[in-house]
This record gives sequence, C-alpha cells and structure tokens, in this order.
Amino acid sequence: MKQGAINEGIPETDIITEIRSTSTRENVLSSLLELDRAMGLHRLKRILIVTTAFHMRRCYLNMRTYMPEWIEYSLCPVDDRKTREDNWFLHETGIQRVTDECRNLIHCVQSGKLQDEEMD
Repeated sequence: MKQGAINEGIPETDIITEIRSTSTRENVLSSLLELDRAMGLHRLKRILIVTTAFHMRRCYLNMRTYMPEWIEYSLCPVDDRKTREDNWFLHETGIQRVTDECRNLIHCVQSGKLQDEEMD
C-alpha cells in the first residue's frame, strides 16, 4: 500500500508505516510509538486509515479502543480482487477471508479486546 500511495504522488516522507506487528491490535499499539516518534502524538488531530474493505471495521474498532480519544479518523477502505462487496461470495478465498474476519471480530468484541459501536 505504501508504494501505491507513492505512485499516486504522496511523498514518501509523509508516509509512516509500522512493520513489526503481527495483529491489528499490535499494529495500532505499535503505531502509537511510531507516530509519537515521528511527530509527537499530542500533535495529531486526524489519521488516514487505509486497509482492505473487509478488514476496516476491526481496524477502526482497534483504533477507537486503543488510540487517544482526541484523534479523528478518515477511513479509506481498499478493495482487493476477491473480497469486494459485490463478489466476495463468488470466490473461496473471499468467503474464507470474510468468514475469518467475522469470527475474529466477534471474538475480539466478546472477549473485551475491542469496544463495539456502530459504523456508517
């Protein structure tokens, strides 16, 4: 995704990536440190969240659960070839991704790892 942003004209110096995490929750927590080092967490007002469309809800809920409340989010869901809203159910890969994502999201909310809320 970073290379795609660069290809669209966003300067590489304006892109902050986190590469050590192994889960969405770890990514959010590790990103706090990366953002603080890069610009000072207290200076942040808004973050652009870019992830696949089927992963956006869990990503957003992790942000709402673990990021400071004053930070706002702009959501930018990206479609991949096999998990778009209009075709995920046509491919075994899409079905598996969406099923796994639903199970993971339900588990995270029920276990208290994520706060649940409505999304538009």
